[in-house]
Amino acid sequence: MAYLYQADLYYNDCGRAIADRLYLAGQRSDDSDTMPQYVPNGGGEADSPQHCGSGAGCKDAIVLRQKSPITGKRTTYRIGAWLENDLTEAGRAYVREAVRDRQGLCRRLYPRVEGS
Repeated sequence: MAYLYQADLYYNDCGRAIADRLYLAGQRSDDSDTMPQYVPNGGGEADSPQHCGSGAGCKDAIVLRQKSPITGKRTTYRIGAWLENDLTEAGRAYVREAVRDRQGLCRRLYPRVEGS
């Protein structure tokens, strides 16, 4: 489940939080430019996995850690929750390629995506 708001997609809890805040401020609208609107299926089929527009501030952010092969320093990344949208064939190919990349974090992030 996701919400569309100001041309971005938000994880269910984040979208509801924005809507609640705006509602309490007196905002009422059926326009996604001014009020989050529910959209099914993670925003629909796309050529890449969709993530919450709240980014690192997402209420259910994904936390990934990676150790630098050069410095040995560990870096922590927080990204918006995956919205579990359907992928086009091009999207599945993109994920399969990203998972095979030994340098990136996608191999830990998307192994559960169908066909990857």
